[in-house]
Amino acid sequence: MGDAHPTILLRRYLKLISRYCEQNQLLDLPLSDIGEQELPFEIMALPYKLENVEHRVLWVKPQDSSDAKADL
Repeated sequence: MGDAHPTILLRRYLKLISRYCEQNQLLDLPLSDIGEQELPFEIMALPYKLENVEHRVLWVKPQDSSDAKADL
């Protein structure tokens, strides 16, 4: 999977950020002004382009406890 995060995780994170920005009247600010705000997230760390979309996974299946022990 590399550094590509599961799609559901990105979707959830973006929904939380969107809700925060809406509640704090930040949606109409230019991106250059957002950097001056104290935010509970790093705005510049958000993906603005998703690379290799065909290789993204919806979700990562949790490892079985026996699989996790085998990896040690």
